[in-house]
Amino acid sequence: MGLIFPDWKQLLSDAGHRTRVHFKAVFADGSSFQNGKGKPEVILIFRNRKATVRTALFHHVGLVESYFYGDLDVEGSLGLAFRIGLDAGLAPPPTGLLKLRNAWHELRFSNASIA
Repeated sequence: MGLIFPDWKQLLSDAGHRTRVHFKAVFADGSSFQNGKGKPEVILIFRNRKATVRTALFHHVGLVESYFYGDLDVEGSLGLAFRIGLDAGLAPPPTGLLKLRNAWHELRFSNASIA
């Protein structure tokens, strides 16, 4: 996908080797990835490219937002979907774009006040 976006096939392959959760990812273009054989415990269905890009840019935060916005369907356990991401190392401390986005979100929606 270029310099900004990770290679999804490689990312999923790495995740598939790092987790014991059997999963399948289905993308809006009809392509898919599955680690292992048989029926997966979790199926992630990316309904549009926006969900894929959001997840690529913002990792686990992007995955959750895509789910909340209806751009991602999860068949099976949402908890196991998070387990895949944690096992794969997709929840690092925020840096770069995610850190900037978190600061913007805090500025707009924080309940902190001077009072």
